[in-house]
Amino acid sequence: MKINYELIANGSPQEKKTEMEKFFNDLLKLKFEGQVESFKKLLINLARDTDDKKYIEFCKVSMEVFISLKNVNLKNIMATRLEAQFELPEEDRMVDSVNLLKAIEEMPQKEYLLSLIESIEK
Repeated sequence: MKINYELIANGSPQEKKTEMEKFFNDLLKLKFEGQVESFKKLLINLARDTDDKKYIEFCKVSMEVFISLKNVNLKNIMATRLEAQFELPEEDRMVDSVNLLKAIEEMPQKEYLLSLIESIEK
């Protein structure tokens, strides 16, 4: 799966959105293990190559695209993302965890996203 990390980190808002749409479309073609590995690669690259502001922006764009997916079990995709986060090296996991929550707090769909995460953690 080819991902343009540079566009996701530094592209225009439309470029980021387009690249994340491509990422999710490609992700859905993979089995669970491949999805987790793809998410891990994405998260590791962004955690190491961006500052918190850009990482939060990535999280917001990816959550917006995530919510817009049609005919997809969003709980399964969120579970995949959280599994990838769990498997990250400690430092990268902290960057992702903190910034994902900060991004969600700023989103209009905050309650929906938090309830989705909570339903997975049970």
